[in-house]
Amino acid sequence: MLFYMSLLNLLSDWTCYSVAPISLLAEEAFGNIDPERLVVVFLGANALGTACEPIILARLGLRRTVLLGSLLLMIGSIVKSGGLPPIIPISLDKGHSEWSLYVGFFIVGLSQPLYQCTPALLSASWFPEEERTMATGVALNANQLGIGFAFIFGTLLVSKSDDIPAYFGLLSQISTLVFIGTLIQFDDAPPTPPSSSAKVVKGVNFKMSVIRSLHACMIRPGFSHALAAFTVSGIVINTLSTYMDYLVRLNGAPRTYTGIVGGAFQFIIMISSLIMGKQTDKTRAYYSVIIGMLVLGAFGLAECGVSLDSDRGGDLRWSLLLVAVLVGPLQPISTELGVEVAYPLSENTVLVIQQLFSNLLSAIFIPFFKSLKSIGTRSISDDGDIITRPDFTFSFYLLIVIHTLVTVYFATFSGKYLRYEHELQKKAEEDQLEAERDGDAEADETGHGGFVHPFHANNQFSYYPPQQQQQQPYDQERQPLMQNI
Repeated sequence: MLFYMSLLNLLSDWTCYSVAPISLLAEEAFGNIDPERLVVVFLGANALGTACEPIILARLGLRRTVLLGSLLLMIGSIVKSGGLPPIIPISLDKGHSEWSLYVGFFIVGLSQPLYQCTPALLSASWFPEEERTMATGVALNANQLGIGFAFIFGTLLVSKSDDIPAYFGLLSQISTLVFIGTLIQFDDAPPTPPSSSAKVVKGVNFKMSVIRSLHACMIRPGFSHALAAFTVSGIVINTLSTYMDYLVRLNGAPRTYTGIVGGAFQFIIMISSLIMGKQTDKTRAYYSVIIGMLVLGAFGLAECGVSLDSDRGGDLRWSLLLVAVLVGPLQPISTELGVEVAYPLSENTVLVIQQLFSNLLSAIFIPFFKSLKSIGTRSISDDGDIITRPDFTFSFYLLIVIHTLVTVYFATFSGKYLRYEHELQKKAEEDQLEAERDGDAEADETGHGGFVHPFHANNQFSYYPPQQQQQQPYDQERQPLMQNI
């Protein structure tokens, strides 16, 4: 199940950024094609689909929702490609095919939330607690892998404008095969729930509007902090990916650098997310990990800005890879933090809200980032000489300021890990029942004795964790385990 969901996310973002590394060739092939505008269309459609996703999920369930998303992905890819070789011959003509690209991008963007907003729900249904962040990270960061494929295969497979139809046709063929596989094999949940909290997830009601869901989540202490961290990570990644071609080719670097650095940027995001997600699964130190990565990420972006301002193309390329390490893991970890503080609200609800804010604000910020690219590029020194700076210098400093403000805001986090508390309580109840059974068996053998209840006699709701759980890393973050009711 995780394989298909990851593959769908990979293909959707591969489509989103498929024109970015071949923008000049795309203009030659189709006419007036703007990669930045295509990305904005895709993200705008994504925001619209995200708003509708809870309603669709409530009506169709997980399997049929993902299946519908896979169907729309296939249709959008075929429209964008102008056919499905060898069944439908490709028909893309210069001056007449621009509409098919924009419509295809819109349909694929509309499909993405149906499988992009459900990885946390899939993780909660199919994986135990200690593997959920890693599973969510695999599915979410398959998007970055797709963007990396766009840069790598766009550079390798497209050397002239005539290669583009066949390249787009390949995407249509892969999307069709994935739809068939999803139709045959994708399922809602395993026969046996992997954890006690997975049983609770199955009973959650998804029939809430986006506005009601947003209100229910935002009133939870700490949720807005997780939302801010997720959103700023999305804005940074989407913006840098959109303008990667310009940033990488500073100082006249060859076109192959776009594929190498752009692909490495996305692969590093995925690998670092898996590593950090695995460690966070073990420690549950969501706050400590996120605040550390936000602070270090601000320094990484600052180094990018200084390198761009100084027109040092080589240093800028290495700085971009550093940013990938530090900013990439924020999204899956922020998702799990949002689920923790919003529990027992649905994992799907949390990810829907996070994706809605991330993609909508990215769609707004990307053209704004471009509109400021010429500000501060020319100035006059004290000697009267004209000083020139690369485009996007001021825009990049604005991105750094936004990231820094979010870091400061996240430092005020004061939420509670409600899902973790629930899991501890369930484990204590299971330990209590087991101890009662052992005590009864011992009493039957000896004829005396009894079981001492681990709860206060005067307060049956007080909870004390087992001795082996009192020094969990959770305690190190100064989060209370359970409060007396």
